[in-house]
Amino acid sequence: MNTDIFHKKINNRKKYKNNKYKKKFSKLYQNFNKPIKNINRSIIINDTISITELSNKMAIKNTELIKIIINMGEKFSNINQKLDQETAQLIAEEMGHKVILRSENDIEKSLINNKDSFNRTPVIRPPIVTIMGHVDHGKTSLLDYIFSSNITAKEAGGITQYINAYEIKFNNKQITFLDTPGHESFSSMRYRGCEITDIIILVIAIDDGVMPQTIEAIQHAKKKKVPIIVVINKIDKKISNFEKIKNELSRYDILSEEWGGEHIFIKVSAKTGEGIDNLLNAILLQAEMLELKSFNEGIAKGIVIESYLDKGKGPIANIIIKDGVLKKGDIILCGHTYGKIKRLINSKNLDILKAGPSTPIKILGLSEVPYAGDNLVVVKYEKQAKEIALYRKNKYREKILANKQKKFKKTFLNLEHKNIHEINLLIKTDVQGTIEAIKNTLINLSNDQINIKIIYSGVGEITETDISMAIANSEKHLIIIGFNVKVNNTIKNIIKTENIQVIFFTIIYDLIKYMKKYIQKFLTPEYKEKRLGLAKVISIFTIPKIGIIAGCIVTFGIIKRNNLIKLFRDNKIIYKGVIDSLRRFKESVSEVRNGMECGISIKNFNDISIGDKVEIFEKIELIKNNF
Repeated sequence: MNTDIFHKKINNRKKYKNNKYKKKFSKLYQNFNKPIKNINRSIIINDTISITELSNKMAIKNTELIKIIINMGEKFSNINQKLDQETAQLIAEEMGHKVILRSENDIEKSLINNKDSFNRTPVIRPPIVTIMGHVDHGKTSLLDYIFSSNITAKEAGGITQYINAYEIKFNNKQITFLDTPGHESFSSMRYRGCEITDIIILVIAIDDGVMPQTIEAIQHAKKKKVPIIVVINKIDKKISNFEKIKNELSRYDILSEEWGGEHIFIKVSAKTGEGIDNLLNAILLQAEMLELKSFNEGIAKGIVIESYLDKGKGPIANIIIKDGVLKKGDIILCGHTYGKIKRLINSKNLDILKAGPSTPIKILGLSEVPYAGDNLVVVKYEKQAKEIALYRKNKYREKILANKQKKFKKTFLNLEHKNIHEINLLIKTDVQGTIEAIKNTLINLSNDQINIKIIYSGVGEITETDISMAIANSEKHLIIIGFNVKVNNTIKNIIKTENIQVIFFTIIYDLIKYMKKYIQKFLTPEYKEKRLGLAKVISIFTIPKIGIIAGCIVTFGIIKRNNLIKLFRDNKIIYKGVIDSLRRFKESVSEVRNGMECGISIKNFNDISIGDKVEIFEKIELIKNNF
């Protein structure tokens, strides 16, 4: 009886365990019905989309999408590869999905294209005139006389290194002048000047004629279809070179009105003022012919010609108003920066409340230092301005990162084959436009042996952060370059204590000259061979303790002891070495001339045969000119 009860209990436990297991199993078990046909979806596609992202949106495997891409003839690298909007749309629609196209900068476009609610009528505006020409041809001196403000004396080395803007009134009419640098390093600044100008004044020194930057200015003007007024400066030197300059300019289709062309030629002297009034009248005449107009009310638009960081005032941008009226308190979007205008300062350094078309002004109130060439626009809402500025900044960072990756790959591949020396630089300048010029100039000094790398560049004084970066990169021997900037005493002490290499410059010439000299130290010297003499082996004999001596006759030039030699046999070089001893009639001599016989022994080499030729040469180190 007890045994039956025991077995019943055991059976019940087994059943319980089985049921428990079955319950757990039923919880884990899921019913899944495979779709009979593809599910079509609405897919949002931005400007670009990765292969992984698109395959996820279409609910297909990466491999399936890759097959489609390859069949379309598109190049495939990896699953993170970006597809353009058009390609992604074609693939998605081919697979039956509905595509919704979105542009990442839709908000930006709608904000910038926002027009005033009222009708505006364009009115005549002052001309924007850019002074261009070769360095030292007197561009700034010309403006100096016009404004009588001694501009040249204020500039380091007497050369212009920024785009400067000025306003004048002549015959009750306003003219805005832009002065551009003439040095070759500032090509991008000159091009920027062409983009915003109405008339170009091409200054040519009568004693120098047409030079490289003169030609570059002509090319910029033609590209932007800007009229040119040719100004022949320094006529006070009494040099008769006018016709020669006209001939030189005719090669570039710059013909004077006398020669049937459409370009005005004016002779001036920035020193005496001769011809200045003629020039200003010519500018006003040209402006009248162009019928320059813009809106002098409503939303303002402009362009940044220069920008910098002021220690006390913060970011400052020098701008030219292109359209509308800019007012104090306006919310502006400028490149990747934004802000509310706190102050407007005109070219006479006076605070103003508003500025109209063609007016050069300084603005204060931006969140960061903008880039030279950035467009400025007034917007209604600060929140939207901030969003767009952030979007632009992120896009710019992505672009910089992509470029860095490309450069890294290129550098890495080069390092596999060659021993490239890397020069790492940190650059701080007083204005934004100068950074661009210096970076481009220095990077262009790189060659197959030297790679110049800009670790960081910025506007403003050298700070503790810059010094910390230099210390962190001490293994890379980072050099800090300060251009027209200062350091306080605290930073000076840190520089001295940490033994950091900091070099200061105020003139672009000096910076380039220093860097070229610095680079020369790391270049592997190259030599060229100069042939000094030639001898033919006519006999072989042996001298105890010396070895094999080649009896030779000199057929060309002079042979000297310790000269470098090449030994030829059947017109092939079989050995390169040095003359060990040079003898004539058993006497040791220092040299043997053409037509004379002599005995030559070659250092550490005895395999000489009758009929061999000995060429004597020297190596001359080449002075490198890689720049």
